[in-house]
Amino acid sequence: TPPVVSIVAPIQDITYNSTIAISAFASDDVSGVEKVEYQLDGGQWQQLPSADSSQGRYLKTWEPTIADNGKHTIVFRATDRAGNSSISISVSFIIQMDSIPPVTTITVGEPRYETDGNIFVSGNTVFTLSATDNFSGVAKTEYRINKGIWTVYAPFSITEEGLNTIEYRSTDNADNLEESKSLTVIFDKTSPQTTITASDPLVEGVTNIVSPKTRFTLSATDSLSGVKEIDYKIDGGSWQTYMANFSLSGMEAGLHTIAFKAVDNVLNKETEKSIAVKFIVIDVQKAVSSDIAVLAGVWTNENGSDNAQADLSNLNSVLSSLGLDYHIAASNQEFVEAVRSGRYNTYLLVDYKEELVGEEIREAVYYGDGLIFIKTSPQADPFMDDLFGVKFTGKTTSSDLEVNLAESPISSGSVIQSRGKGIVSTITSESAQSFGYVVDKQDTFNSIIANQYGRGKTILYNFDLLYIEDQSRLTDLISNSLSYVKPTEHYPSALDSVPVKINVNNSTEPADIKVIETLHSGTSSDSISPDASVNGNTITWQKSLSFNEKATFEYHLNIPDVAGDYTMDTELRYSTNGEYRLYGNYSLTVNISNSSWELHQLIMSELKALYASDTADAHRITKATEDISSVNINASNRKDAEQNLRLITNAIDEIRKLTLDTSGIRLKLDELLKIWEKKWRLLPGTD
Repeated sequence: TPPVVSIVAPIQDITYNSTIAISAFASDDVSGVEKVEYQLDGGQWQQLPSADSSQGRYLKTWEPTIADNGKHTIVFRATDRAGNSSISISVSFIIQMDSIPPVTTITVGEPRYETDGNIFVSGNTVFTLSATDNFSGVAKTEYRINKGIWTVYAPFSITEEGLNTIEYRSTDNADNLEESKSLTVIFDKTSPQTTITASDPLVEGVTNIVSPKTRFTLSATDSLSGVKEIDYKIDGGSWQTYMANFSLSGMEAGLHTIAFKAVDNVLNKETEKSIAVKFIVIDVQKAVSSDIAVLAGVWTNENGSDNAQADLSNLNSVLSSLGLDYHIAASNQEFVEAVRSGRYNTYLLVDYKEELVGEEIREAVYYGDGLIFIKTSPQADPFMDDLFGVKFTGKTTSSDLEVNLAESPISSGSVIQSRGKGIVSTITSESAQSFGYVVDKQDTFNSIIANQYGRGKTILYNFDLLYIEDQSRLTDLISNSLSYVKPTEHYPSALDSVPVKINVNNSTEPADIKVIETLHSGTSSDSISPDASVNGNTITWQKSLSFNEKATFEYHLNIPDVAGDYTMDTELRYSTNGEYRLYGNYSLTVNISNSSWELHQLIMSELKALYASDTADAHRITKATEDISSVNINASNRKDAEQNLRLITNAIDEIRKLTLDTSGIRLKLDELLKIWEKKWRLLPGTD
């Protein structure tokens, strides 16, 4: 009977990285075990020494080397003293000797910021180490900072600001020690610092006054990781990221707080800072004025000179109470001078009869001015009838009739008492409408008639309005009538005196301001209100404005006889910290399309281009063309200029009678008439 053998070691499919025991048990119940042998990887059989004969255990140790790494098979067999051999048994296993140290990696947590090869961290940044070993496994991981003591690893942070070097390593279970690695980081624990500046200097220690033009700039510095962002808020608003300079434009006037703070790239946050400023809001509106400028004239009426004087007194009292810009001409010559000054856009006349100037007023209305006419004389005025859209036919048979006021733009409807006899007229124009009437026995006559004439409006009173006793009613009617005929626009022309108006509304606390107006080169100014300092082409007003106070600054801009754009620039400055700072710039440009010569040539060209539908129109066009061609464009005295005015009005009269639409050329003729009125005003007498 052969002996029996069993394997103790190695163990099947186990990997070994150190000393290996080659061991087996053998037994034989008859003759006893003579020997136990083993064969490694098919090599020579070798005898396995007895380790414990009483137990039948056989043992040998093997110190493998790296060269032995790999899979191996050992075959065991036993032989008894009778020469019987056991069945061979085998075991397979793996040798993997460990001489490779572990590999450790470091992870930098958040917040962190990397730039230009530098890593910035904060006190909240956690560092973690992880190690791997393919064979014996990791025994321990350790680190040290700035050559300090090696410390067994647990997640850690940096505490010393500035440059820090972290070294780290691991050891495996085969005592293989990893060569230490290192990582250098920059620890930033200091928050950034933000400063605020403005386009208007900010003075420390005071509450600065700022305007919508003031631009605020935020800038922050950080000596290590750098600034990530700046945030700001105004008053109790939400925080917003600062992207570019900003202003308080659009906010209410008063005290405002601007808060700001910055954060750096590793999230160190600056403590909030703030400044308080006083925000002023001043509204400036600049335009060519179309405010009413009234020229009034009273001529002897049907009730005699005494009543005319009473009319003058009443008219002066009413216009004064309305606070209007007005002038009552004391004589016909004064009236003519005023008409041709170009300074008035609304006329209030009583029985005006002078033909040429009447035609000039008619054309001023067609060009866009307004007219209130009080008629007490029954005589027809052929040169002005179509201005009102009526035909005058006489007087009422009864006196002191009641005037029934219709609901209209000038009245809510009532009755007033007239004096004397009224004028009878018949409406002939589709654009005319009745605002009042009288009942004369069995007949009803229109006593107040409004008309649209070209670009202007008229109101005709067919009774002596100024003679009524109810002063309050008189004032209301004149005020409402002026509002009705008020021009909607000023139409500039060469040699014009353009009314410029600057409205300033202070919606904040009291403020001292300067309004500095720079005129276009080649122009001049007059009628400056209120008083101002004038230096060449610069007008300077200085005024203290209380809370919610409004101020108006006005002047007339005198334009030369040259086409082009004329720009007036306004600077508004406000006083703060001992200096006047710029609040805003405002510009106004007036365009003059044609000089008088260019306009004259343009009219001649358009007259020649008119198409006559019949012989009468052809004759009128020829006559108008002859009149305009006869205009002396080089007139150097008033007599010649007066002749030019007559030629222009004659041409207009011919154009008015044409059966075709001539509104465009008529407006150009009216513009030329305005220019020559102004030239007449500026020229000397007949010499």
